[in-house]
Amino acid sequence: MSLRGLRSEAETGLVPSVQDFDKKLAEADAYLQILIDQLKLFDEKLKDCKEGESRRKI
Repeated sequence: MSLRGLRSEAETGLVPSVQDFDKKLAEADAYLQILIDQLKLFDEKLKDCKEGESRRKI
């Protein structure tokens, strides 16, 4: 699909449904939760590391 074929909601008059919104919200929430979990693991690794060489590797 070319970019010329894409139109904004205002141009088409179509507004996303509540189901579309809920789906996008759930996807964003899942990605955010993944990032939070990764950050927690990273933070734990930093706390467990001693100062110096091993901390610089992370």
